[in-house]
Amino acid sequence: MTAASLSGELSKWLGQPLPAALVYDYPNIDSLARYVSTQQETTDEKGPSSKEPRS
Repeated sequence: MTAASLSGELSKWLGQPLPAALVYDYPNIDSLARYVSTQQETTDEKGPSSKEPRS
């Protein structure tokens, strides 16, 4: 339950969806940080999300 809570909080903080089993797949901070940074780079390359309002 704590792992799912951590994933949810991290997802909210980063503003992107993350799998609930994240901490099981990446059990240490180094591997978790690498995964999250890779996901963030992928999101940044795609541009603004279609969920965000346009100006």
